[in-house]
Amino acid sequence: MGYSKQAVLMMFREGSGFTSRLADLWLVADTKHRSQIENAFRDLFDQWEDRYERHLEIMVEAEANR
Repeated sequence: MGYSKQAVLMMFREGSGFTSRLADLWLVADTKHRSQIENAFRDLFDQWEDRYERHLEIMVEAEANR
């Protein structure tokens, strides 16, 4: 699938110790290893991708309400 770098950066900044370290590993991995990390922890990456998308929606709505 491939995840957005911004979602993984949020995962790195806001995640627990394990989650943060996993995001850090993803950020420095080459394409092959990045894919392996994503496959092994798909549920976790999906959660953070969803969280980032909700964050973007909130930011767009807040900007529209200005």
